[in-house]
Amino acid sequence: MQKEDVNYLPVVNIQGQPVAIVEAKNVINIVQQEQTEDLELMMGIQQSDSKDLTYLQTSVMDHVRKRIFWIVGLAGVGIISGIIIQSYDDAIAAMTVLALYMPMVADTGGNAGSQSATVIVRALALNQLKLNDWLRVVWKELRISVFIGLGLAAASCAKVLLLSHNVSLPSGVTLKLLALAIALALFLQVLTATLIGAILPLLAKKSHVDPAVVASPAITTIVDISGMLIYFYCTTTILGLS
Repeated sequence: MQKEDVNYLPVVNIQGQPVAIVEAKNVINIVQQEQTEDLELMMGIQQSDSKDLTYLQTSVMDHVRKRIFWIVGLAGVGIISGIIIQSYDDAIAAMTVLALYMPMVADTGGNAGSQSATVIVRALALNQLKLNDWLRVVWKELRISVFIGLGLAAASCAKVLLLSHNVSLPSGVTLKLLALAIALALFLQVLTATLIGAILPLLAKKSHVDPAVVASPAITTIVDISGMLIYFYCTTTILGLS
């Protein structure tokens, strides 16, 4: 209908005889339902039997049942991030400024991964991508992430030099070295988060799972864990705090 600019299409049986007519409004309703379903899946909201109800018509407990599964599950997985941070408590104690930039690295990774996943999920939904295009997708997202990562690394380096010039640092650690370590961690975080965001929807599609399921909430949690590992490994290694 979109390609040929028509409002009606005949439906025929196996003998080629017309049996029904599909109108544009029917297609619009289906597209709307699919988009709503994908949006809810990407936000970690489970489907329920009350699909035809509006937001205000849906009961409070039904909203709770639709949302709580992913929230509780991902909160449990998120404990891993806390375990990683706790394992590096000596490094944080030696240089408390490291705690200041942890949210920046984690949030940036989550945003980069979610953006990548959203683009890939949309491309899969529109049949612009096939599973055998995965190598081209990885190569393209890698190049995109390099440019974004370099820009963010430069910005983070300037941010550290500007905001932390009065911070007391251990002997042998300079502010420029600190800025370099954080910039490198942020760069690697953007690279890995973008690739994770691109690959997970493809893996979901191959496993016959709706790619929208692995988009925002799941990727954010996974990227938070990888981000903490990258951040502390880079900073402790470069700054000699390991």
